Amino acid sequence: PTFGMGLVSATGQSGDVDLSFSNGSFEFILDELLDVEYHLTRKSYINFGFGINWRNYRMTGDKRFVKEINNIILKDYPDGAEINFSRIKIFSLTFSMILKHKINKNFGVGIGPVLNINTGGNIKTRWRVDGTPGKDRYYDIHQNFVTVDFKGIVYIKPFSLYFKYSPTNVISENRGPEFRSMSAGILFGL
Repeated sequence: PTFGMGLVSATGQSGDVDLSFSNGSFEFILDELLDVEYHLTRKSYINFGFGINWRNYRMTGDKRFVKEINNIILKDYPDGAEINFSRIKIFSLTFSMILKHKINKNFGVGIGPVLNINTGGNIKTRWRVDGTPGKDRYYDIHQNFVTVDFKGIVYIKPFSLYFKYSPTNVISENRGPEFRSMSAGILFGL
């Protein structure tokens, strides 16, 4: 098994969506909880793995995520609000197929797709008005049930660096603002 953590950002952001590495968006990964390797050569192999992923897409700007009827919209905070954050959290089961190549015993590279089954999603927003806390929480946010990440890894014992990009919108089409996921971080073997 591998444990990872990284920063999350977004690309293809529509309108007032402001998701970036600097907003404190993050992810946690438990990777290769179950995995199988198929060796192509002595130094190259394909790793098929199963894991879990938890991503937080966090905004700290003037807008917040709100669920109205069956759609996710961006809305202003109440007048005079001291803004804390508004975030979307997505929980996923992951299935990866990574082509790995060992350059030497301490260094290698990998690349391949990761299929995400996004089983859970929610929105949480916090602010204060005149010292009184305000909070919104929404479930059933219409996240895309299936998304795909393209993952690149550099293995430098005893850890690895990764980068992931998804060309698929996080929220289902016509259900909310458009943005796609991008993340980078570090992985440690357990």
